[in-house]
Formats: sequence, C-alpha cells, structure tokens
Amino acid sequence: MLDWKILAASMIAITVALVLVADVFSGFGFLKDAADAVSDFFSSSPFGFLAQKKASRHVVMTLFSENLTVQPDDFVGIDAGAINMSGFRGSIRMEFGRGIALLSESSSKLSIKVQIGDVSISGLRIDKFSATGARFRIEPNMTTSNGTISFEGFMGSGLISQQGIELSGNVTKLTAKIGELKWEMG
Repeated sequence: MLDWKILAASMIAITVALVLVADVFSGFGFLKDAADAVSDFFSSSPFGFLAQKKASRHVVMTLFSENLTVQPDDFVGIDAGAINMSGFRGSIRMEFGRGIALLSESSSKLSIKVQIGDVSISGLRIDKFSATGARFRIEPNMTTSNGTISFEGFMGSGLISQQGIELSGNVTKLTAKIGELKWEMG
C-alpha cells in the first residue's frame, strides 16, 4: 500500500524539479531548446499548470514579395474598402504585381478577389511563418532584400498596401538571417 504512494510522490518531485530546471535555464542559449521541449511536454500533460508561459514582444515588420500567401490560424476580420468581412477563415494570397488579393475561404469554395489598396486584417493569428530569400523590414532599423525571416506565435493585425504587408503585433519568437548574420528575439 505504501509503495504506490512513494512512487507517486517521487514522480511529482521529479516533475517539479524538471520544470524548475527548465525555468531557470530557459534563458541560456545552449539549454534553451531542451528547456522549451520540457516546457512543451508539460504543457500538454496533466501537469500543464507547471509549464512556463512563453513571453511575447511587440514587433512591426513588413514583408515584400511578388506573391505572398498568408494562412491565418483563426477567424479574422477584413476591411477592403467597400468589402467588410468578419469571421473569415482561409488563405489570403497577395499578388502585388497584379495589384490583387485573393481571399479563399477554407470551409467552402468561396473566393473573393479584391484590389490591393489599404486592406486591413484584424484579429490576425499566425502560429508559424517562414520565408527564405525574402525582402523584409523589421522596425526600427533592419531591412534586407534577400534574407530569411521566421516567426512564431504572432497575434495582431495586418495592413496590405501596394508595397507589401505590414504585420503589427506580438510574437513569441522572431528570427531573421541576412547572409551570415542571425538575429533572434524571444
């Protein structure tokens, strides 16, 4: 009868110790990935309350491309002049050379083509995004015409103009690579 209590207490003690170690060392580069893996494991386990929350930071970035597709991970609102939509869920394909944005609903065959002017997207959530060989700007002072950008946990808004799409909001992780120079936030 006493054996299972000792085993359960030991497992709880080991779990708490691993979470504390992950929390202490999560800021150090060489242990950050291991700490994140432990935290992710515990967030999906019955001990999810022990997992640390990932901090997010505000960022404003602009992506420039001839063609670019954004797949929001939740319902968004779109305001494109005379067209106002709420509860849109699907892909947003921007063809800047042609000056159009194609909005394709994921749950139906509905597709709407709008002229790119000032198209605003509210409630935008993108869990993961990556682009290689991209032209982008991260405010206040990082710009490149050929780099790699990736981000995770974006929550904010987007503004599509003739030049590109400006994303303004919070991210949990942002990585930019220009040549051999790599910059990371989060």
